[in-house]
Amino acid sequence: MAAMEPEALRAAVRRGSLRGPALAALLESLPVFERDAWVERLLGIDTVPLTPHTRHGELIGHHASGVGALLQLLRDVPVRATDVFVDLGSGLGKATLLTHLLTGATVVGLEHEPALVDAARQRATDLGLTGVTYVLGDARASVPEGTVYYLYLPFTGAALEAAMARLEAASRGREVVVCTLGLDLARWPWLRARESSDFWTCIYDREP
Repeated sequence: MAAMEPEALRAAVRRGSLRGPALAALLESLPVFERDAWVERLLGIDTVPLTPHTRHGELIGHHASGVGALLQLLRDVPVRATDVFVDLGSGLGKATLLTHLLTGATVVGLEHEPALVDAARQRATDLGLTGVTYVLGDARASVPEGTVYYLYLPFTGAALEAAMARLEAASRGREVVVCTLGLDLARWPWLRARESSDFWTCIYDREP
């Protein structure tokens, strides 16, 4: 199946036959160095032209998550169908779309670039997905409610401080998990770090 044309693979996704364990097994069968390009073809984001980044400084431009690290993170949390997975800085939707397809979780992508939000929404529509939402917004102003939050280095400095303050407020009084790729949040006292099985990922539980 891995060698099928992208549209045939997307048709399998729309039918529901290439999701969950079936998709996970197929991804695991691929050579590690081929997984990212394969997933981006499957999701239809490999040909989306990226518009110039309209923000600068502490707001980082679009960088897609790596499939290998994301697969390990989904297993380690673990993310389940009953979760609401929120990606702060969701870009073209690679992490959210793949998470939904693998786990069945409801996913919400928060992104401040309008062109990326539009593109991600179109990809979800093209794949016939429900339970997938993309919100145009800024994590420094508002953070959607979820059970698992994901950050792939979307911001630094004062922008990160402001976003973490919003995340702390949005998750206060609830049991949530905060996951990062390439971002250490150990200095925030309301997060308790777990031991990670992957060098690039960090997983934190919200302290009560």
